[in-house]
Amino acid sequence: MLILTDAEVDALVTPADALALAAEAYRLHASKRLPGPARVALKQAAPPGGALVLAGLGGADLVVKSNIHGWPHGPDAPRRTASLLALWDMRTALPRALLASAAFNDHRTAGGLAAAARLLAPPGARRLALFGAGKIARAALRAMAAAFPLEEVRIASRGPARATELAVAEQGAAPVVRAVADPTEAARHADILLCATSSDSAVFPGDVVRDGALVLLAGATRGDAREADDAIMRRATVWADDTTDALEKGGDIRLALASGTLDPGRWRGEIGLLDAPPPADGRIRVFKSIGIAAQDLLLARHVVALAEARGIGLRHRMFEAWDAP
Repeated sequence: MLILTDAEVDALVTPADALALAAEAYRLHASKRLPGPARVALKQAAPPGGALVLAGLGGADLVVKSNIHGWPHGPDAPRRTASLLALWDMRTALPRALLASAAFNDHRTAGGLAAAARLLAPPGARRLALFGAGKIARAALRAMAAAFPLEEVRIASRGPARATELAVAEQGAAPVVRAVADPTEAARHADILLCATSSDSAVFPGDVVRDGALVLLAGATRGDAREADDAIMRRATVWADDTTDALEKGGDIRLALASGTLDPGRWRGEIGLLDAPPPADGRIRVFKSIGIAAQDLLLARHVVALAEARGIGLRHRMFEAWDAP
Protein backbone atom coordinates (compact mmCIF):
# COMPACT_ATOMS: atom_id res chain seq x y z
CA MET A 1 0.00 0.00 0.00
CA LEU A 2 1.18 3.50 -0.84
CA ILE A 3 1.09 6.13 1.92
CA LEU A 4 1.19 9.83 1.01
CA THR A 5 1.57 12.80 3.33
CA ASP A 6 -0.44 15.97 3.01
CA ALA A 7 2.57 17.82 1.59
CA GLU A 8 3.17 15.09 -1.01
CA VAL A 9 -0.45 15.18 -2.14
CA ASP A 10 -0.37 18.98 -2.32
CA ALA A 11 2.70 18.92 -4.56
CA LEU A 12 1.15 16.37 -6.95
CA VAL A 13 -1.98 18.37 -7.83
CA THR A 14 -2.04 21.36 -10.17
CA PRO A 15 -5.03 23.72 -10.41
CA ALA A 16 -5.49 22.81 -14.08
CA ASP A 17 -5.62 19.09 -13.29
CA ALA A 18 -8.05 19.63 -10.42
CA LEU A 19 -10.33 21.64 -12.73
CA ALA A 20 -10.30 19.06 -15.53
CA LEU A 21 -10.92 16.15 -13.17
CA ALA A 22 -13.77 17.97 -11.43
CA ALA A 23 -15.46 18.70 -14.76
CA GLU A 24 -15.31 15.01 -15.67
CA ALA A 25 -16.53 14.03 -12.19
CA TYR A 26 -19.57 16.30 -12.58
CA ARG A 27 -20.42 14.64 -15.89
CA LEU A 28 -20.03 11.13 -14.49
CA HIS A 29 -22.12 11.94 -11.44
CA ALA A 30 -24.95 13.58 -13.39
CA SER A 31 -25.05 10.73 -15.93
CA LYS A 32 -25.62 8.20 -13.10
CA ARG A 33 -22.89 6.01 -14.56
CA LEU A 34 -21.45 5.45 -11.09
CA PRO A 35 -23.12 3.54 -8.24
CA GLY A 36 -24.84 5.83 -5.75
CA PRO A 37 -22.34 7.29 -3.28
CA ALA A 38 -22.60 7.07 0.50
CA ARG A 39 -22.51 10.08 2.82
CA VAL A 40 -22.74 9.62 6.58
CA ALA A 41 -22.48 12.38 9.19
CA LEU A 42 -21.77 11.43 12.81
CA LYS A 43 -21.75 13.66 15.90
CA GLN A 44 -21.29 13.23 19.62
CA ALA A 45 -21.38 15.57 22.60
CA ALA A 46 -18.83 13.96 24.92
CA PRO A 47 -16.08 14.18 24.02
CA PRO A 48 -17.28 16.75 21.47
CA GLY A 49 -16.56 15.92 17.87
CA GLY A 50 -17.89 14.61 14.63
CA ALA A 51 -17.11 12.96 11.35
CA LEU A 52 -18.27 13.09 7.76
CA VAL A 53 -17.64 9.86 5.87
CA LEU A 54 -17.88 9.88 2.07
CA ALA A 55 -17.59 6.78 -0.10
CA GLY A 56 -17.77 6.27 -3.84
CA LEU A 57 -17.32 3.32 -6.15
CA GLY A 58 -16.24 3.37 -9.77
CA GLY A 59 -14.93 0.45 -11.80
CA ALA A 60 -12.20 -1.29 -9.85
CA ASP A 61 -11.76 1.55 -7.37
CA LEU A 62 -13.43 2.35 -4.08
CA VAL A 63 -12.67 5.61 -2.29
CA VAL A 64 -13.54 6.15 1.38
CA LYS A 65 -12.77 9.50 2.97
CA SER A 66 -13.23 10.52 6.61
CA ASN A 67 -13.29 14.20 7.56
CA ILE A 68 -12.94 14.50 11.34
CA HIS A 69 -13.24 17.39 13.76
CA GLY A 70 -12.81 17.63 17.50
CA TRP A 71 -11.59 19.75 20.40
CA PRO A 72 -8.61 17.85 21.86
CA HIS A 73 -7.78 20.67 24.31
CA GLY A 74 -11.33 21.44 25.39
CA PRO A 75 -14.34 23.28 23.96
CA ASP A 76 -12.77 26.72 24.55
CA ALA A 77 -9.62 25.83 22.57
CA PRO A 78 -9.35 25.84 18.77
CA ARG A 79 -11.09 23.07 16.88
CA ARG A 80 -8.87 20.52 15.14
CA THR A 81 -9.80 19.06 11.76
CA ALA A 82 -8.19 16.21 9.86
CA SER A 83 -8.93 14.03 6.86
CA LEU A 84 -7.82 10.63 5.60
CA LEU A 85 -8.68 8.96 2.31
CA ALA A 86 -8.32 5.28 1.44
CA LEU A 87 -8.29 4.09 -2.18
CA TRP A 88 -9.14 0.40 -2.53
CA ASP A 89 -8.68 -1.99 -5.45
CA MET A 90 -11.96 -3.90 -5.68
CA ARG A 91 -10.45 -6.62 -7.90
CA THR A 92 -8.02 -7.70 -5.19
CA ALA A 93 -9.94 -6.42 -2.15
CA LEU A 94 -6.74 -4.69 -1.02
CA PRO A 95 -5.93 -1.04 -0.36
CA ARG A 96 -3.93 0.77 -3.03
CA ALA A 97 -3.21 3.90 -1.04
CA LEU A 98 -3.81 5.90 2.11
CA LEU A 99 -3.70 9.66 1.69
CA ALA A 100 -3.64 12.49 4.19
CA SER A 101 -6.34 14.51 2.53
CA ALA A 102 -6.57 18.02 3.96
CA ALA A 103 -4.82 19.58 0.96
CA PHE A 104 -6.60 17.03 -1.26
CA ASN A 105 -9.95 18.43 -0.08
CA ASP A 106 -8.85 21.98 -0.84
CA HIS A 107 -7.78 21.07 -4.38
CA ARG A 108 -10.95 19.06 -4.96
CA THR A 109 -13.24 21.89 -3.88
CA ALA A 110 -11.25 24.54 -5.73
CA GLY A 111 -11.18 22.52 -8.94
CA GLY A 112 -14.93 22.02 -8.75
CA LEU A 113 -15.57 25.73 -8.32
CA ALA A 114 -13.34 26.60 -11.26
CA ALA A 115 -14.96 23.93 -13.44
CA ALA A 116 -18.41 25.37 -12.70
CA ALA A 117 -17.15 28.89 -13.34
CA ARG A 118 -15.89 27.87 -16.78
CA LEU A 119 -19.49 27.05 -17.70
CA LEU A 120 -21.37 29.78 -15.85
CA ALA A 121 -19.18 32.91 -15.68
CA PRO A 122 -20.19 35.90 -17.80
CA PRO A 123 -18.24 36.35 -21.06
CA GLY A 124 -15.02 38.25 -20.49
CA ALA A 125 -15.04 37.73 -16.72
CA ARG A 126 -11.90 39.32 -15.30
CA ARG A 127 -12.73 40.58 -11.80
CA LEU A 128 -12.96 38.20 -8.85
CA ALA A 129 -14.28 38.92 -5.36
CA LEU A 130 -13.09 36.30 -2.87
CA PHE A 131 -14.82 36.02 0.49
CA GLY A 132 -12.78 34.10 3.04
CA ALA A 133 -9.03 33.74 3.47
CA GLY A 134 -8.54 30.19 4.71
CA LYS A 135 -6.97 27.18 3.02
CA ILE A 136 -9.85 26.57 0.61
CA ALA A 137 -9.84 30.25 -0.34
CA ARG A 138 -6.14 30.05 -1.23
CA ALA A 139 -6.63 26.95 -3.38
CA ALA A 140 -9.74 28.45 -4.97
CA LEU A 141 -7.89 31.64 -5.90
CA ARG A 142 -5.17 29.64 -7.62
CA ALA A 143 -7.75 27.55 -9.48
CA MET A 144 -9.63 30.64 -10.65
CA ALA A 145 -6.39 32.23 -11.81
CA ALA A 146 -5.69 29.09 -13.85
CA ALA A 147 -9.19 29.19 -15.37
CA PHE A 148 -9.46 32.92 -16.18
CA PRO A 149 -7.10 35.76 -17.15
CA LEU A 150 -7.97 37.69 -14.02
CA GLU A 151 -7.25 41.40 -13.94
CA GLU A 152 -8.30 42.15 -10.39
CA VAL A 153 -8.94 40.19 -7.20
CA ARG A 154 -10.45 41.70 -4.07
CA ILE A 155 -10.32 39.63 -0.89
CA ALA A 156 -12.68 40.22 2.03
CA SER A 157 -12.58 38.27 5.30
CA ARG A 158 -13.79 38.52 8.87
CA GLY A 159 -10.07 38.37 9.70
CA PRO A 160 -8.56 41.37 7.89
CA ALA A 161 -5.01 40.29 8.70
CA ARG A 162 -5.58 36.93 7.01
CA ALA A 163 -7.04 38.65 3.94
CA THR A 164 -3.97 40.88 3.71
CA GLU A 165 -1.65 37.90 4.15
CA LEU A 166 -3.41 35.99 1.38
CA ALA A 167 -3.35 38.99 -0.95
CA VAL A 168 0.39 39.45 -0.43
CA ALA A 169 1.12 35.74 -0.90
CA GLU A 170 -0.94 35.43 -4.10
CA GLN A 171 0.12 38.58 -5.98
CA GLY A 172 0.78 36.48 -9.08
CA ALA A 173 -2.91 35.59 -9.47
CA ALA A 174 -3.72 38.88 -11.20
CA PRO A 175 -2.17 42.30 -11.90
CA VAL A 176 -4.10 43.63 -8.89
CA VAL A 177 -4.68 41.47 -5.80
CA ARG A 178 -5.69 43.32 -2.66
CA ALA A 179 -7.52 42.92 0.61
CA VAL A 180 -10.55 45.12 1.26
CA ALA A 181 -12.26 45.85 4.55
CA ASP A 182 -15.77 46.23 3.13
CA PRO A 183 -17.44 43.12 1.61
CA THR A 184 -19.84 45.41 -0.24
CA GLU A 185 -16.96 47.01 -2.10
CA ALA A 186 -15.68 43.61 -3.19
CA ALA A 187 -19.13 42.41 -4.30
CA ARG A 188 -20.11 45.53 -6.22
CA HIS A 189 -17.27 45.38 -8.75
CA ALA A 190 -16.99 41.63 -9.38
CA ASP A 191 -17.83 39.46 -12.38
CA ILE A 192 -17.32 36.35 -10.23
CA LEU A 193 -17.98 36.23 -6.48
CA LEU A 194 -16.55 33.21 -4.66
CA CYS A 195 -17.58 32.43 -1.08
CA ALA A 196 -15.34 30.05 0.86
CA THR A 197 -16.25 30.92 4.42
CA SER A 198 -17.43 29.30 7.64
CA SER A 199 -20.25 31.83 7.96
CA ASP A 200 -23.82 30.75 8.73
CA SER A 201 -25.32 33.93 7.28
CA ALA A 202 -24.94 36.05 4.15
CA VAL A 203 -21.43 37.45 3.75
CA PHE A 204 -22.27 40.42 1.49
CA PRO A 205 -25.42 42.30 0.42
CA GLY A 206 -26.86 40.69 -2.68
CA ASP A 207 -28.51 43.85 -3.97
CA VAL A 208 -25.13 45.25 -5.05
CA VAL A 209 -24.25 42.24 -7.25
CA ARG A 210 -24.20 43.07 -10.95
CA ASP A 211 -26.70 41.54 -13.37
CA GLY A 212 -25.15 38.52 -15.07
CA ALA A 213 -22.51 37.94 -12.40
CA LEU A 214 -21.64 34.48 -11.12
CA VAL A 215 -21.80 33.61 -7.41
CA LEU A 216 -19.94 30.47 -6.29
CA LEU A 217 -20.89 29.09 -2.86
CA ALA A 218 -18.49 26.64 -1.18
CA GLY A 219 -19.42 27.03 2.50
CA ALA A 220 -22.65 26.70 4.50
CA THR A 221 -23.16 22.99 3.88
CA ARG A 222 -25.98 22.68 6.42
CA GLY A 223 -29.64 23.09 5.70
CA ASP A 224 -29.96 26.03 8.11
CA ALA A 225 -26.86 27.97 6.97
CA ARG A 226 -26.27 30.22 3.99
CA GLU A 227 -23.68 32.50 2.42
CA ALA A 228 -26.05 34.15 -0.12
CA ASP A 229 -28.99 36.32 0.90
CA ASP A 230 -32.50 36.58 -0.52
CA ALA A 231 -31.54 39.51 -2.72
CA ILE A 232 -29.24 37.21 -4.68
CA MET A 233 -31.52 34.19 -4.82
CA ARG A 234 -34.49 36.30 -5.94
CA ARG A 235 -32.51 37.27 -9.08
CA ALA A 236 -30.65 34.00 -9.63
CA THR A 237 -30.66 30.91 -11.76
CA VAL A 238 -29.13 28.12 -9.65
CA TRP A 239 -27.08 24.97 -10.21
CA ALA A 240 -25.32 22.56 -7.81
CA ASP A 241 -23.02 19.56 -7.99
CA ASP A 242 -25.63 17.19 -6.52
CA THR A 243 -29.39 17.67 -6.42
CA THR A 244 -30.24 15.67 -3.30
CA ASP A 245 -27.53 17.12 -1.09
CA ALA A 246 -28.04 20.65 -2.37
CA LEU A 247 -31.75 20.56 -1.55
CA GLU A 248 -31.15 19.03 1.90
CA LYS A 249 -27.80 20.43 3.02
CA GLY A 250 -27.39 23.55 0.90
CA GLY A 251 -29.10 26.13 3.07
CA ASP A 252 -28.69 28.80 0.39
CA ILE A 253 -30.98 26.80 -1.88
CA ARG A 254 -33.20 25.02 0.64
CA LEU A 255 -34.13 28.16 2.56
CA ALA A 256 -34.72 30.22 -0.58
CA LEU A 257 -37.00 27.57 -2.09
CA ALA A 258 -38.90 27.11 1.16
CA SER A 259 -39.57 30.85 1.50
CA GLY A 260 -40.51 31.28 -2.15
CA THR A 261 -37.58 33.63 -2.73
CA LEU A 262 -36.16 31.23 -5.34
CA ASP A 263 -38.67 30.34 -8.05
CA PRO A 264 -38.49 26.53 -8.52
CA GLY A 265 -38.35 27.17 -12.27
CA ARG A 266 -34.94 28.80 -11.82
CA TRP A 267 -33.49 25.78 -10.00
CA ARG A 268 -31.61 24.00 -12.80
CA GLY A 269 -30.22 20.98 -10.95
CA GLU A 270 -26.81 19.41 -11.51
CA ILE A 271 -23.98 21.22 -13.25
CA GLY A 272 -22.86 17.95 -14.87
CA LEU A 273 -25.91 18.04 -17.14
CA LEU A 274 -24.51 21.13 -18.90
CA ASP A 275 -22.28 20.36 -21.87
CA ALA A 276 -21.88 24.03 -22.84
CA PRO A 277 -22.48 27.44 -21.25
CA PRO A 278 -26.20 28.27 -21.15
CA PRO A 279 -27.43 31.30 -23.12
CA ALA A 280 -26.96 34.59 -21.31
CA ASP A 281 -30.20 35.98 -19.88
CA GLY A 282 -28.92 38.76 -17.62
CA ARG A 283 -29.70 36.88 -14.41
CA ILE A 284 -27.23 36.26 -11.65
CA ARG A 285 -26.00 32.68 -11.80
CA VAL A 286 -25.36 30.71 -8.62
CA PHE A 287 -23.43 27.46 -8.18
CA LYS A 288 -23.62 25.59 -4.89
CA SER A 289 -20.77 23.18 -4.09
CA ILE A 290 -21.49 20.41 -1.61
CA GLY A 291 -18.87 17.91 -2.80
CA ILE A 292 -19.42 14.59 -4.56
CA ALA A 293 -17.68 11.23 -4.27
CA ALA A 294 -16.87 11.20 -7.99
CA GLN A 295 -14.51 14.12 -7.40
CA ASP A 296 -12.70 12.18 -4.68
CA LEU A 297 -12.55 9.09 -6.88
CA LEU A 298 -11.04 10.75 -9.96
CA LEU A 299 -8.63 12.98 -8.06
CA ALA A 300 -7.42 10.08 -5.87
CA ARG A 301 -6.75 7.94 -8.94
CA HIS A 302 -4.79 10.81 -10.47
CA VAL A 303 -2.70 11.49 -7.36
CA VAL A 304 -1.88 7.83 -6.76
CA ALA A 305 -0.94 7.22 -10.40
CA LEU A 306 1.41 10.20 -10.38
CA ALA A 307 2.97 9.18 -7.08
CA GLU A 308 3.56 5.65 -8.31
CA ALA A 309 5.06 6.87 -11.58
CA ARG A 310 7.40 9.29 -9.79
CA GLY A 311 8.35 7.03 -6.88
CA ILE A 312 6.81 9.36 -4.30
CA GLY A 313 5.47 8.16 -0.95
CA LEU A 314 6.07 5.28 1.41
CA ARG A 315 5.31 1.67 0.52
CA HIS A 316 3.91 -0.37 3.40
CA ARG A 317 2.94 -4.05 3.44
CA MET A 318 -0.16 -3.72 5.56
CA PHE A 319 -1.36 -7.09 4.26
CA GLU A 320 1.10 -9.83 3.45
CA ALA A 321 -1.16 -10.75 0.53
CA TRP A 322 -0.23 -7.44 -1.15
CA ASP A 323 2.59 -9.15 -3.07
CA ALA A 324 0.61 -12.27 -3.88
CA PRO A 325 -0.01 -12.96 -7.57
